[in-house]
Amino acid sequence: MSETIVGNSGNVLEVLGDGTIDVRGIKPISTVTQSTVATKSSNYAAFASSNTARVGMLIGNYATHTCYVNYGSTGSTVTFSVCVLTMTNWSMPHPVYTGAIVGTWASGVSLSGGAVITELVR
Repeated sequence: MSETIVGNSGNVLEVLGDGTIDVRGIKPISTVTQSTVATKSSNYAAFASSNTARVGMLIGNYATHTCYVNYGSTGSTVTFSVCVLTMTNWSMPHPVYTGAIVGTWASGVSLSGGAVITELVR
């Protein structure tokens, strides 16, 4: 006996009787958008606009300080969804958030570098 699961993005998975999962129905990613955002010591920087076609996101922080990422149109070092340490990467977990995303770095410190934002869309 097997069970078929259809996800919100149209992916089809089949759970087989032995517990294995057939992933042949997963649609490939068709578009990748990559941008670089320089550090900003005041306020926050827009990382991505709302996008209902988003199926994933990667953020690489190559700045000299921690990047504070927030789901929403504003954010700060106090109000954030995830912090990405310097010289590390972060992958958005599922379910994917499709709204606006911003990032900020601590103010009052010497900043250099930025973040590389990779948005995966279908």
